[in-house]
Amino acid sequence: MKKNVSLRAALGDRNLLGDGLPGDSFSAWRTILIAAMGEELMVEEREVFAKLTGGREREPLEPVELLLIVAGRRSGKSRALSVLATYLACLCDWSEHLYIGEVGTALYQSPTVRQASQALRYATDLIDHVDLLKQTVENRTSDCLTLRRSIELTATAANWRYSRGSTCICCVLDETAFFHNSEDSANSDEELLTALMPSLSTTSGLMLIASSPKDMQGIVYQLHRKHFGKDGDPRILVVQAAS
Repeated sequence: MKKNVSLRAALGDRNLLGDGLPGDSFSAWRTILIAAMGEELMVEEREVFAKLTGGREREPLEPVELLLIVAGRRSGKSRALSVLATYLACLCDWSEHLYIGEVGTALYQSPTVRQASQALRYATDLIDHVDLLKQTVENRTSDCLTLRRSIELTATAANWRYSRGSTCICCVLDETAFFHNSEDSANSDEELLTALMPSLSTTSGLMLIASSPKDMQGIVYQLHRKHFGKDGDPRILVVQAAS
């Protein structure tokens, strides 16, 4: 992946992503996304970063492999991840990772297609809002937006059986704690994650996971318990925020 512009610069430019997370109310999300992309934080931003990551003092300084956001309803978590997915799809160059004819996919998955499409709409509406980004659109359906340079954003229901075979630049899993996750489930969240991770290996793309804290279990619980507030793996970032 080659950045055509830094995420910090894009978030500060209304001709790019500046209207995606505007104003003071979204400043914490901007800080988290900038850190997740491996960019250096300012001193005052590190205080916010430490608060939301359970005390981690420094940002990763390299793009993360996995970002988990656990936050209440109306917190802006889905919007924040869609802004990041828009950045990855529109303002980063993935051509070195894609063969001729191969498509790099920003894949949205939720418990239902409707939920996934709602999350995707944050990205598609932002792209339509920005003239420079809108010019890159080649085709659209209700659940897929195709861009130039062989990139698409698409929404599907979460199902590990149909999650193999794609080459992904990022995967956005929304409301993950509400996926099927019992041990005898035919479509467990663990199986889904196992199926999706290889799709990111070619591009070193990002796994982006968001969920409400209610009934936190399965992979959300496991990742939170293992990585929240810990500096063990800089490429796994777990964030917890209120509503």
